[in-house]
Amino acid sequence: MSANYTLNIGLAAPAGGFLEAAVVLQVLSGTGFFVQRSEVFDSDTEPTLVVSGHSAGDIFKGKDWPRAAYRVAEALGQDCIAVYCDDLGAGTLIGPCAPKWGDFNPKLFITIDGARLG
Repeated sequence: MSANYTLNIGLAAPAGGFLEAAVVLQVLSGTGFFVQRSEVFDSDTEPTLVVSGHSAGDIFKGKDWPRAAYRVAEALGQDCIAVYCDDLGAGTLIGPCAPKWGDFNPKLFITIDGARLG
């Protein structure tokens, strides 16, 4: 069984400049995420790639889910990425520095249509 998800990945690069959406999409595909649609929107702080799709298998309920999302954040040099599992109706922040960003905030999370979740 697969899970449907939406990701928010900031495109500001740690060393300055911005990540290219195509690079982010390559990293996602290498970690078990299947992208159905992606758009770039301006968040409150930076351009953000919003991705909707589904997982390979059920990584959202198994041990692979946190590791896969963590690997995406690490590979991109991001503190964390925001993930909303549509099937579970729940979101989280995953990445090396996720705790410093606090809890998942639906008011900041951008949906694939550009609206805020909360």
